[in-house]
This record gives sequence, structure tokens and C-alpha cells, in this order.
Amino acid sequence: MSRCRRRFKGRGWTPLSYAAAHGLVAAIEMLLARAVVDAGSQSIYALTPLFFAVVNQQAAVVKIFLERTDIDLDPSNRLEQTPLFMTAVYGYIDIVEILLKTGRGLVDAIDARGTCSPIM
Repeated sequence: MSRCRRRFKGRGWTPLSYAAAHGLVAAIEMLLARAVVDAGSQSIYALTPLFFAVVNQQAAVVKIFLERTDIDLDPSNRLEQTPLFMTAVYGYIDIVEILLKTGRGLVDAIDARGTCSPIM
């Protein structure tokens, strides 16, 4: 196995995670069409493909994930932060607005360190 592939797999990234982080919309649509892809898979830091899209400011990808009913919008990473929490912390207002419009994200989240969501 190549060094690059070991690094990719060793961190728990999936092809869907990689595509989400890099905004590869066509690849995401193709992967989600396949029944074998787990859209809720987590990296070693408990980051889902939605997290990768959010922290890399991939608004088009976030919208694709939000259209699906099989994707949890409030997964928590190892610090118990949700995607909405993270986008607010990073100041990605456009993605915060996209997430808030769904009405499905936790606005009043508190992370493992006791930090309240900046949205509150």
C-alpha cells in the first residue's frame, strides 16, 4: 500500500470525505447514488463528510447533504461540536445560513469544554 493511501485510510477518510472536503460535486453525487457508501462514516476525529464540507467552505456540497434524509445534521466530533457549531466558530456565515434554513441543526450546542455555540 502506498504511503499516501496509508495516510488517507489511517485517518479514517473515505472517498466521500475527500470529495466533500474538495467540493467534488459530481463525485459526491455518484458516490451517494451507490448503496455501499456510508454518508455518516467518521474519521479518527469523528468528522463526517458533512464536517469536511463545512470546514472547507463547500456550500454546494453542504446543500447536497442537506437534501438527503439519511444524513445526520448534528453529528458531534470528538469535542462534541456539531457542523453548525464549527461553521459559527470559523465565521462561515454563508454556510451558517444554509444550515439554519433547514431548521434541523442544534443552535444551542455546548462542546466538551463547556463552550456555547457562537450562534446563541
